[in-house]
Amino acid sequence: MRIFVLSSSKVSGTIWITEFKGHQEHIHCIPSVAVIKFFERPVNTTGFICEFQIQNTTLKDFQNYTVDIENKCGKNTVEIALILADLGKPEKPKSVVINSNSKYIFLQWQSGLNVGSRQSFIIQYRKRSSSAWEYIKAENSNKTNHSIYILNLEPSTKYEVRLYASSELGNSTYTKHIISTKNKKETQNQERSSMNNGLDPQNLNYVEVMFDITTHNGVFCIHGSDARTTYADIDFSARADPLIILEENEESLSSCSVENDDCVSLEEVQQWMISKE
Repeated sequence: MRIFVLSSSKVSGTIWITEFKGHQEHIHCIPSVAVIKFFERPVNTTGFICEFQIQNTTLKDFQNYTVDIENKCGKNTVEIALILADLGKPEKPKSVVINSNSKYIFLQWQSGLNVGSRQSFIIQYRKRSSSAWEYIKAENSNKTNHSIYILNLEPSTKYEVRLYASSELGNSTYTKHIISTKNKKETQNQERSSMNNGLDPQNLNYVEVMFDITTHNGVFCIHGSDARTTYADIDFSARADPLIILEENEESLSSCSVENDDCVSLEEVQQWMISKE
């Protein structure tokens, strides 16, 4: 597989990531020249060729590839699908594991081969006593392992579950399963056993908490208001020697009056009402 990259600076390299197992391959790019159309006219332009080689191709090589391209200005990502010329339907999901409790069914599976076409998964379920199927669609997130919950089920009920892969090329065959949801007592015993054994089961662990609705008519209170710190404390018993007034300052001092807020005498301070509260 080969891609041509237009870049204003040197491409330092690419990382090719496979869809299955997330295998990474670091590939260096080489300078090259390509012909592109600019306003419907062919123009020679410089760029870089990044090539990913596969030796002895097998069916597993036909899948989706993610390519990270990086230069000194940043990184960009492209996706490439390697599709088999003789197109075929995807394989059915494999390694299916199914569990249940009184409210849901938990389903796990692995992707089968999809020969390069992106696939999704369809989960169908119904009661054994019903003829109509309900379904859930799970998108493929480029992972091998998948899981899903079928919720809002009835306890102590037998269900049919089937799973298949779907793509633009068609649908795989079904995987068929029959499972019964547990009753509430069995679910409680299972959860209690899992908690006592310190296990981490595939089923959800939850607890229901109920609170009594009460009304409080308390009084707002600031604690420590009775023993609060006094931030200002003047000792009026202290005495000091009188100031020596020079003759040149007598005229400026005489201009101070009671109406002037900037001038205050010691006698006036002693008359202030200061509370320790």
